Amino acid sequence: MKYFQDKLNTMKGYFDYTNEYANIYILDETHRIIASSKSSSHPIGSVFPPIEAFEKEIYVKNLRDYYGSQQAPPWKVIFVPKDTAYKNMEDFERTFSYFMALFIIVAIFLGWRVSKMITRPLSKLLWAVKQISKGDLDTPISTHSGDEIGVLATKFDEMRINLKDYQDHLKKKISELQILYKVGSIVSQELEYNHLLNTILNTVIDVMGAEKGSIMIYDETSKMLKIASAKGLKHHVVRQTVLASGESIAGHVFQSKEPMLVYDTLKSQDFIKIKKRKVTPGTMLSVPLVYQDNSLGVFNISKPMPYSFNDSDLSLFQAIANICATAIENARLYKLAITDEMTNLYIRRFFYQTMNQHMLKKEQNFSLIMLDIDHFKNFNDTYGHAIGDKVLIQVAQIISSSVRDCDIPCRLGGEEFAIICPNQRANDALIPSNRLKKLINSAIIDVPDGKEIQIGISIGISEFPQDGQTIDELYEAVDKALYYSKGNGRNQVNIYKDIQEKINKES
Repeated sequence: MKYFQDKLNTMKGYFDYTNEYANIYILDETHRIIASSKSSSHPIGSVFPPIEAFEKEIYVKNLRDYYGSQQAPPWKVIFVPKDTAYKNMEDFERTFSYFMALFIIVAIFLGWRVSKMITRPLSKLLWAVKQISKGDLDTPISTHSGDEIGVLATKFDEMRINLKDYQDHLKKKISELQILYKVGSIVSQELEYNHLLNTILNTVIDVMGAEKGSIMIYDETSKMLKIASAKGLKHHVVRQTVLASGESIAGHVFQSKEPMLVYDTLKSQDFIKIKKRKVTPGTMLSVPLVYQDNSLGVFNISKPMPYSFNDSDLSLFQAIANICATAIENARLYKLAITDEMTNLYIRRFFYQTMNQHMLKKEQNFSLIMLDIDHFKNFNDTYGHAIGDKVLIQVAQIISSSVRDCDIPCRLGGEEFAIICPNQRANDALIPSNRLKKLINSAIIDVPDGKEIQIGISIGISEFPQDGQTIDELYEAVDKALYYSKGNGRNQVNIYKDIQEKINKES
């Protein structure tokens, strides 16, 4: 083998001199390299590439051609010219460059796809987070990804849902606080007892979205619950509804001091059992009016549709009722301070205060009605003060039930009464005054000897500011009209301006 290598080197020396060939190989019958003129990419012992794969410039000779002997092995001598070697190198470099370029393009494409797979979910997640930061908690967060970004998006969506729930809870609480503030502000401005009850009822029905409602107050004298203010109820129901403690729904709530929510009045057996009366369809809330552990009454509201109220509404209604109970108790105490204990009419001091307040509103007319029971002294002298008191109470009840809600009925003292009628002219007060006289005349008082006595009443009317611009002037005018009625046969009604000329002539 060394011999062939030496021969090969001799040939290589010659060809190097001619500068034609880059390398020379000797191959055996199996195309294995047994000698090479220099180190190359095809080491000795390796299989030489198929000759057909080379270009034509590669020369192949038989070894016998160089030795001139048929005894030489049938090996081949491969001559690889320099140009062919370089060209193969260039082809390799070109192919390598193509492959590298293709690899780079594929790598860029794959990188772009991977970046899209990563950045697109991240972009969607970032957009959703920005929406949350702007206050949009209704848009769900979803990346449709099962990787870490998808998990992160799921957690963000859970956070969004929790924030939305908390926001809704806060909004509801704020709304409830606003309602409580509104109710508190309205009821705190009213001290007149009956006006307060009506204001409370109308305000609460409005803020709770109810259709009907009633405020029942416990009467300490009769020990019964009575409707003091109502809306949406028929008049006969208001007049006739009188409940003992523990009776029906309101009596049960009053006695237990526990609120009650009836989702469906037609299906609630407990409701039907307690009600013991004809049941109308709907939803009902009934809460106690409690002040310092003392039950004042019951507050009821209802809607015609079942399940219109829920437990949250019941809690809010009870909170409202607690505010209202304090206002009602304050108004009750104020009423006690300004009303006559026997007749429950306003006292003389309140009469003058109210007169002064209305006179300050100079743009408004109001009429003043004064009433005096005829021959009242005879009742006391003949039948005693107990019958006299009975007459006073009867007359006061008729006056209270006959006047408008805005009118101010007062007991000035003894058997003398007065009614302040805001926004009413004297002529307009004449008709209700005559109706009031007839009602008092028709009242029958039973006396101990079995007799029945009737009550006569004399009435005078004056008007502000025509008949007087001060309390004394207006009072003097109505007093003259009253005593004109008494002096001309009693039990009659006269307007000051109608008899003014006659009074002036007599005086």
